Amino acid sequence: MAEDGWKYDEMHMELTTACNFRCGFCPSVELQRPQSRLDFELIQGILNDCRNHRLTKRVAFHLLGEALLYPQCMEVLELCRRLEMHTRLVTNGSLYNEEKYRQLYELIDILDISCRTADDMELQAVQKPLTFEQYLEMVVAAVKLRAALPSSRTRVRIRLFISTKTWPTLKTLCGRLDVAPAFLLNADQGKIQPNQEFRPKPWLSILCEQEQDWRYIENVYPSRFGNCDEYENSFSILSDGAVTSCCWDAHGENAMGNLRHSTLPEILENEASRRFRAAFRRHICPTEKCRKCTARPTWVRSVVYQALSLLNLR
Repeated sequence: MAEDGWKYDEMHMELTTACNFRCGFCPSVELQRPQSRLDFELIQGILNDCRNHRLTKRVAFHLLGEALLYPQCMEVLELCRRLEMHTRLVTNGSLYNEEKYRQLYELIDILDISCRTADDMELQAVQKPLTFEQYLEMVVAAVKLRAALPSSRTRVRIRLFISTKTWPTLKTLCGRLDVAPAFLLNADQGKIQPNQEFRPKPWLSILCEQEQDWRYIENVYPSRFGNCDEYENSFSILSDGAVTSCCWDAHGENAMGNLRHSTLPEILENEASRRFRAAFRRHICPTEKCRKCTARPTWVRSVVYQALSLLNLR
């Protein structure tokens, strides 16, 4: 639930669709909307609306794209600081620059480093030649810089998918940082639970996530019935100005309106938004996007999921 006096827990903001990685789980390789980036003036209006209308005091800069490729990223973070908004920024970690990261560690609350690529093959889409070894060194350098700044309030979270492919990366990374508990370095991959988080330091954590299928390649049995309260608790803004129901809506299929034509408070309470929330309160997936999002890899699992949703058990 949102904090007292605020309507939503968090706002997700996509600064740009530009990215220097091409990760296999990410739908950016098949984006169904034009490449774009948010106008800085529009961002100013969005953030001011959030404060003035007490919509939310938390903003996460992610969805598609690499946030640090946005030319005015630091100015956006400085505005958030002036407005006393809590900030979280997601980066792939490949654009490490000491001066820029010193700025980050002065401005943001949480820096998520998505260390999800696992070998040289997955780094071939970056804008400059970069081996996986060089990439890993950038991630290590970012963490060590934070360790050298005791006055910083920024929490760093390294996020990895746990699989046979990434397990060696986790062990190597922890070893180089010299922060991992012995049981993690010596553990078997099977002992790591999905979404288990280790906190070797008060400001540093390692989140071991289950592999995602953001492109819905494996989930082929959509759901007509389901439960989801994402749009009750948060909302997402895409780089073309569209306001959509959640950060999983990469293609903007659930767009409720566009900030180039309406204000944020108007869109969040318009007829499309009201119908969307009302449908989920009746356990009905309101759009094709939602039916696909709640899909399952087998017909049996799809039926079971929908039955439990109708019983309000899922």
